[in-house]
Amino acid sequence: MKNIILIGIISLLIMISCGENNIYHPTPDPSVDSVSYGTEATFDIMTWNIQNYPKFATTTNNLVSRIIESLKIDLIALQEIESNAYFQLLIDSLPGWNGIRSTTAHGGEDLLVAYIYNTSSISVQNSYEIYENNSIAFPRAPFVIECTWKGISVVVINNHLKCCGNGIIEDDEWDEEKRRQAASESLQVFIDSTYPSDRVIVLGDLNDKINDPQYQNVFWNFIEDDLNYSFVDMSIAEGSNFWWSWGDGSSHIDHILVTNELFTNILDVQTLRLQDSFDGGWNEYNLYISDHVPVAMQLNFKK
Repeated sequence: MKNIILIGIISLLIMISCGENNIYHPTPDPSVDSVSYGTEATFDIMTWNIQNYPKFATTTNNLVSRIIESLKIDLIALQEIESNAYFQLLIDSLPGWNGIRSTTAHGGEDLLVAYIYNTSSISVQNSYEIYENNSIAFPRAPFVIECTWKGISVVVINNHLKCCGNGIIEDDEWDEEKRRQAASESLQVFIDSTYPSDRVIVLGDLNDKINDPQYQNVFWNFIEDDLNYSFVDMSIAEGSNFWWSWGDGSSHIDHILVTNELFTNILDVQTLRLQDSFDGGWNEYNLYISDHVPVAMQLNFKK
């Protein structure tokens, strides 16, 4: 009798640990197919930390595939792509899409950044990593692509900066804020020297607020150079936490920065509250997808 009970307990634990399609973790059926953002007339781009991808194996893959098809975004910059195999399965599930994943992360991590893009509107000419040997400023190497949207050239730099810290920039190269500050300054040096007159978009999980006061703002080098750079999501950062990108309104740390070659092309910027399309709201979205929601931008090149 004891053996039967023990076998039953072990079977129950296996069911719970396996996760998918059981009574403890039923497969969700959200209304993600009704979520839309992109248009044929605009260049639509977004950043999305898609935490430890995939959090729930094929369930996550299927949901993300449905979300991407529904959103109709041209180019998506992803962070925390842990599994290359599942990333390839995601691409394979999206006819007319392609993807590329970075290769450099430090500290034993395999949480890399990546792009997926619609090949009917986006053509990628070149992709490469920068600062891949600077593990202090960049625990994940920034990933650059040179691409065109319907023949219009754009440079995109995808980032996942160091997390955490106490909110104070300390005089220690290993201080978390100091590392993000070093990353911000290094990115500006790279853009100014490599793409001085190109359309450049810097985006990603930058892991800090852009509306901090100067003395604790790790991105101040960009903010004070407002003739050349603009965080297009500043109004989100300064607004209601209902629209913040991380932790269901806990903070806004996912950002999009553009150079002045794009100032007049900005049509729209918003966070995409994907949790609202899940019956279980944030808790269900966080369980199956991520603790971040995307930040998206539309550019109009016909102005």
